[in-house]
Amino acid sequence: MANATAVTREIDQLVVDDRLKTGFIQFKKEVYEKKPDVFGELKEGQSPKYMVFACSDSRVCPSHILNFQPGEAFAFRNVANLVPPYDQEAVNVSLGNLLTYPFVREGLANKTLALQGAHYDFVTGSFETWGVEFGLTEPVKV
Repeated sequence: MANATAVTREIDQLVVDDRLKTGFIQFKKEVYEKKPDVFGELKEGQSPKYMVFACSDSRVCPSHILNFQPGEAFAFRNVANLVPPYDQEAVNVSLGNLLTYPFVREGLANKTLALQGAHYDFVTGSFETWGVEFGLTEPVKV
């Protein structure tokens, strides 16, 4: 197994810089310049409709998998794939934990927010979603 120092030495900095530069140029020409209305609105602010929690796996990009456009979603990346792919209940527990935030409870009560569980299986290319119902009660204040 190669150590990090040896691998780092092998990277040709010019290739890395060129890849980043060409990637940005392609984005600017093919996306940014072709959608001035979208990016004009985004200059004024953002109000995404979705919040996605995903693993930090470089093979899995929520924006690509779910076809989100700029400004449509907040994406939070979870280090080390701490939610096992086979354990939907872990996702449900995490959704339940969101109820500790007053603005989440308020959004659910006002029907301006919905919680949805989902799992993407990289190996099979499948995407599964499920609804989660929580009985909201008033918090106990002591």
